[in-house]
Amino acid sequence: MICELCNAKCCKTFIVTITAFDLFRIAEHIKDYKKYVEIRKPDILNYDERFLIECKECHGLLAIKSHPCAFLKNNRCSIWPFAPMACKLYPYNIEGKMVKNPVCPFHAKILFKFKKPDKEIVERAKKENELYALIVREWNKKKGKRKDVFEFMIKRAKELSSIHRLV
Repeated sequence: MICELCNAKCCKTFIVTITAFDLFRIAEHIKDYKKYVEIRKPDILNYDERFLIECKECHGLLAIKSHPCAFLKNNRCSIWPFAPMACKLYPYNIEGKMVKNPVCPFHAKILFKFKKPDKEIVERAKKENELYALIVREWNKKKGKRKDVFEFMIKRAKELSSIHRLV
């Protein structure tokens, strides 16, 4: 695994935004998941506006509490089997192309240039993003309270995962 060559700079540098599907997977494995996720002000350089959650008391993006990532333990991801899709894709984007300036160490960057992203993960991430945009739109129409957003996202992700065989 190329990440074995890594210093976890991505986990220490980036704000990891997540989808309802990522939240659903995390909540299935971590009972007190609310300690690790948040609705974050959209104060990042580039984000998909379809993912902007609107509540009566706030608006923002679903994210892992970061800097460093709450799940980073000894420079390794402690939740890798159910980590967010953005993490599983990195240093590739949703289109399966390498990001322009990955923060990976030099030797890992070289290996990533020759390795292609896992097509299954790329396709699943695309599908989940499309469905997540629908979930956010549905939530935003009802303009619920902040305290209810996580449960709503998890419930809808679970339902859609079953329908679209994402589980």
